[in-house]
Amino acid sequence: MSRLPKSRTFSLLAKYGITEEAYEALAQTQNYKCKICGLHKDDTRYGVLDVDHDHATNLIRGLLCSACNKGLAFFRDDQVRLLKAIQYLKGKL
Repeated sequence: MSRLPKSRTFSLLAKYGITEEAYEALAQTQNYKCKICGLHKDDTRYGVLDVDHDHATNLIRGLLCSACNKGLAFFRDDQVRLLKAIQYLKGKL
């Protein structure tokens, strides 16, 4: 098991209420890959996946690469916006 920096360990507990061990278990269940795009943690900038959580319930949804996590944040977790973005990319808007 890789040890996370103390600041990261503290952040996991303070922000999400999970231990380093819980984070590691979640990472293992996802094969250390982003739940959306499949990028492996070793291929991320800092070698870690971000904890993604529902801002309304604070429940953890999974681990994501930074780009996917920020993408959801920029779309404000709004499914309608995301679907419209897909339509836009398909040239249907």
